[in-house]
Amino acid sequence: MVHLQRPDGTITDSVAELMDETTRVYNDLYFSEAGTFTHDRDPNAVINRITADELMAAARRMKANTAPGADNIPSKQSNLLFQPLLED
Repeated sequence: MVHLQRPDGTITDSVAELMDETTRVYNDLYFSEAGTFTHDRDPNAVINRITADELMAAARRMKANTAPGADNIPSKQSNLLFQPLLED
C-alpha cells in the first residue's frame, strides 16, 4: 500500500510520503502536552517481514486462557489456529 488520501484530498505517491503522513496522523493523535512525540520513526527504515518461525515461536510462548490482546483475539483461539503447525 502506497496510496493514502490526506485530509486536504491529495494522495501519497511513495512509501516515504505514506510514512510521513502516517507519522503526522499518529503524532497529532498522540501528541503530548509536554511537546514530545510518541511516534517518530525514520521513513526510510527497513521493516522486515514476520517469518513463519517467528510466528511459531510467539505461539509457543503464548499462555493459555489469557485475556485478548489489542487484536481482540483470545489466546485460546490463537493456540487453536497455530496448533497444527506447532505439531510438525
